[in-house]
Amino acid sequence: MGVSFIRWFFRVHKCGGCGEILIPERYYETFCEKCELAWKASLTESCENCFLPAVECRCMPKQLSGAGALCLRKLFFYKNESSHSPQMNLIYLFKHRRVGRMIDFAADNLSKLVLDELGEFGISENPEKFIVSFVPRGRRGVTEYGYDHAALIAEALAKILGLECAPLLASRLGAKVQKELDKKQRLENARKNIYFDAKYDLSGKAKYVILIDDVVTSGASMTVSVKSLIKNGASGVFCFSLARKK
Repeated sequence: MGVSFIRWFFRVHKCGGCGEILIPERYYETFCEKCELAWKASLTESCENCFLPAVECRCMPKQLSGAGALCLRKLFFYKNESSHSPQMNLIYLFKHRRVGRMIDFAADNLSKLVLDELGEFGISENPEKFIVSFVPRGRRGVTEYGYDHAALIAEALAKILGLECAPLLASRLGAKVQKELDKKQRLENARKNIYFDAKYDLSGKAKYVILIDDVVTSGASMTVSVKSLIKNGASGVFCFSLARKK
């Protein structure tokens, strides 16, 4: 009896969008057919500023561009947390459950954005010039759920691209939850609690950092992360997220 059959028989795979049990024909898919259509539609939603589809939009918060970020690419636009769209349910799933095939799905989609943005930099020809890292999850979240979803996505992405991955940044214990704060408080909270891990050394290595986060709302955490990476020797920082709030 094959291993794949045993896994199919004993493990139930559910749609990442609606939670319905997937039919055998879609066992290895992320979404059911209905949610997959909604997911693909979310990738084409237009930006209110540049009018390009989400996956092509390069708009970023002013504070992030001011920090020196070379780009901000995203898969879709973040909606209200009460939204039960497939893409928002997927974000919720990342934060609360560790599901390998969902992590791989996110990494695969992000890898297409990375290659599109950095094609001219020659990732495949010069992998030593790049390192993948991530905006760290708060210590409270890691303690409660046992993992950092951004770290898992970054690791899967690095594997797809054949690049090094390292947790260059860390979060101090006692940090407040960003979504509970206003814009000014978020920036201050991020400044106090996100820091460059001293055991890593980027100085003189001409490394470009591919920085991953799940959601960019005000851009505070990513802004502080970019500043810290550049201050500690990164040649440049390219930012990528699953979603960005309009």
